[in-house]
Amino acid sequence: MMADEFNLGAELKSQNYSKSSVRHDSAEFSTSSSMESLLHSLRVIKANKDDKFASIMNALGEFGTFQQRLVALTSFPFILLAFFTFTDIFVFTAQKPYCNTSWILAVGPNLSEEEQLNLTLPRDTDGNFMTCLMYMPVTWDLDSIIKFGLNYTQSCYNGWIYPHSKTRSIINEFDLVCEEEMASDIMKTVFLAGLMAGSFLFGLIGDRIGRCPSILLSILGMMVFGFGTAFVNSFQQYLFFRFGTFQASTGYYINSVALKSPRWLMVRGKVETAKQLLCYAASVNKKTIPLRRLDKLQVPEKNVRHASILNFYNNKNLCKITLVMGCMWFTISHNYFIMGFRMKDFGLSLHISQAIPRLIEVPAHLCSVFLLKLMGRKGSLVVTISHNTFMNLLMLLFPSESKSFRALMVVLGKFSQAASVAIFFTYTAELFPTALRSTGLGLVYLAWVPGGVLSLALISRNLTTISSSLFCILTICALLLCFTLPETCDWPLADYPDDCSAHDRAASGRGTVSSMASPVLLDDVAHSMQSNVSSTLSGSSDPTWISLFSNKNQDLVSEDMSVGEEPEEEAENTILNKMMNEDPKETKDKQGD
Repeated sequence: MMADEFNLGAELKSQNYSKSSVRHDSAEFSTSSSMESLLHSLRVIKANKDDKFASIMNALGEFGTFQQRLVALTSFPFILLAFFTFTDIFVFTAQKPYCNTSWILAVGPNLSEEEQLNLTLPRDTDGNFMTCLMYMPVTWDLDSIIKFGLNYTQSCYNGWIYPHSKTRSIINEFDLVCEEEMASDIMKTVFLAGLMAGSFLFGLIGDRIGRCPSILLSILGMMVFGFGTAFVNSFQQYLFFRFGTFQASTGYYINSVALKSPRWLMVRGKVETAKQLLCYAASVNKKTIPLRRLDKLQVPEKNVRHASILNFYNNKNLCKITLVMGCMWFTISHNYFIMGFRMKDFGLSLHISQAIPRLIEVPAHLCSVFLLKLMGRKGSLVVTISHNTFMNLLMLLFPSESKSFRALMVVLGKFSQAASVAIFFTYTAELFPTALRSTGLGLVYLAWVPGGVLSLALISRNLTTISSSLFCILTICALLLCFTLPETCDWPLADYPDDCSAHDRAASGRGTVSSMASPVLLDDVAHSMQSNVSSTLSGSSDPTWISLFSNKNQDLVSEDMSVGEEPEEEAENTILNKMMNEDPKETKDKQGD
């Protein structure tokens, strides 16, 4: 390959084209940009060639019938997940309770409800009936009670009544008022505790027994605990079943994101099972996988049993990924509750205030798909979170603007927030190695808890402005940390903890990684080629050469995988030969025609 690069430099120098009036610095900039893109194409070719599993997946089809069925099957449980997750919002509706004073009906059975409350309940300074106190029962007759009135109060000992309630609620079913009024805060604690337990537990289970068994186990948990909630007889039972529901829901979310069954089987050494699954998927997609590609799949040399949660402490790259993405998830969680609180400022009904954010998520998730293709993983995440931060900043700078302006800012903020969540999980799943992908996602997901707790604590004290300001500061710090992570778009997934360091070097432009083989670095090759070709082209400002160089380079990425099946020497030289297969004079004549 080194000989080819020097030959390329010699042939370029031998061309005696007349120089045009194009400025030298513009030509040098265009050449340098094209060279960087060319080097990136070389690295991608090398990485894809070494990843034998990636070549099989390309032969299988990017999004065929098998993948479509898989998406449909994994999406259906999210309907149940939505019902179970948002149940608490609708069952903890506000109620107006009064002490049960039915004792007075023994002496006045014909009293109306308003008369009963007027005789047996004290009033506050505003003239409203008190909800947690009642007059002590007496043995007088009705006329004496009406004439002299009652003076001594006590707490409600016989429960409460809800005369103005039109819907059934957990509040009026279990009398969660007065001393038990903190039930909604307890429910939030149970939600966060279930999320923590599910993240950690199902993350470990997913990497230990596989994604499919973990998904089935989480679906079973959602069905048992979710439907079992309808048959509870006490608030303590309700908390227990809701804890199980949140735990199972979180487990399903994590393992559905990390679902890479054939690759996980390969990492675990189950090569034959992986081949059978790939052949079945190919038959569904009506594709044929060449036998020579399947034969290249061998039992990996590395032992996956050595991969454990301790790698997140011992491996500095895994530790960095976990901490950085945890910071990003912390800020997203913090802003999630801020946006939810701002939705309440518009005085919308409970159902509409919940429907609007859910409807916004549909186009936001579709938009995230195009962003991932257009800008890559890291770029898309930075753009969406930056946009979300900008919307929060506008609401901080213009708090007294019209309601329509603030509503627009909230809607746009919810849009970018929903898109950032989808991009975040895609990027995070690709950063972690296959052997520890579920565990890594689970550890990162834990950051949702402190972010939510901090946001709720500030909002409960009416410190929304401080909470939004803190979010903007934390987001800027998290984005700066995010720039230290590699881009994963077009790069094969890492399979083992040790591959993460090589993946980091490769995506940063210092080397390349093989997910099924040892890392192969291109440092010397890249610098040598850049120095030879750049020195030649920098001396020429011929726009024809520069245009040819750029146009040919743009066609290389789309042909990367076709090169991956060639012999190693040909794969390394093909991209260089493409630069020489057309005469610049002929290109100039074609452009003139």
